[in-house]
Amino acid sequence: MNTYCPPVITFVGWHNEGKTTVASRVVNILKKRGIKLAVVKSSKETGLSPNTPGTDTDTYLHSGADAIMLATPDTITITTSTGKTSLTDLATTYFSTMEIVIGEGFKHEKGIAKIEVNHTGQNLLWNDDPDVIALVSDTPPFHPTTFASVDYDNIAQFIINNLLATK
Repeated sequence: MNTYCPPVITFVGWHNEGKTTVASRVVNILKKRGIKLAVVKSSKETGLSPNTPGTDTDTYLHSGADAIMLATPDTITITTSTGKTSLTDLATTYFSTMEIVIGEGFKHEKGIAKIEVNHTGQNLLWNDDPDVIALVSDTPPFHPTTFASVDYDNIAQFIINNLLATK
């Protein structure tokens, strides 16, 4: 069994804040830069059909991710060109050949680097979560590392500089 875990970062935030939009655009930029990556999408909903047009997993599929995992309470579905629920375990078990794993969700996961997406400036997670290393928002209050909501290139470069450059 593989024990290597690639660098992991997850986009977190409240429902309908734009996590999928930001993360999928960043995935697309990272892929264009030649980075092999996987996406793990967490959902508390059950009975989901992955990769159906209009779904978040379909968005990631079209953004160029090498592998996509949908982790829900009733199933784990992997779509890849190439049973556990912790983001680190999933990354280690299923994606050890990737250069990085991008998550969406997992806001309560400890010890994982997080980028919060919050467009309202309310109920900010980074106030109580030291794992949030950056914020995507156009509304104050701002995290010490804040990106504008459409600053996808700089978000991608931040990930490269802070997770890939250190591996």
